[in-house]
Amino acid sequence: MSASGWFLVALIVLVAAVLAFRLLGRAASGRPTTSGEVGTVGLDDGARAEIHRLLAADKKIQAIKVYRERTGAGLRDAKVAVESLERGESLRRARCSGTTSFRASRH
Repeated sequence: MSASGWFLVALIVLVAAVLAFRLLGRAASGRPTTSGEVGTVGLDDGARAEIHRLLAADKKIQAIKVYRERTGAGLRDAKVAVESLERGESLRRARCSGTTSFRASRH
């Protein structure tokens, strides 16, 4: 095989390795791969009541922590969701790509 052939093979292997590491890194981080989707596992009526209670007591940071602990959501998604609740918006269930998420909606 010529030098240019080996170079091409090495380049393909390098690109494949970089793509594999990026995909594995994203999956291992536990972060959702689509922006705006928030996990809802554990966000039951009791958790919602606790979040509303914390917001009424002007403890937004603790409410965000509770939301994150109960849902596994990232900081940004939890902040958006809690601030939506604070503005009086409700969280409704929405099906997106096989996962359940809550999205803010006006009543």
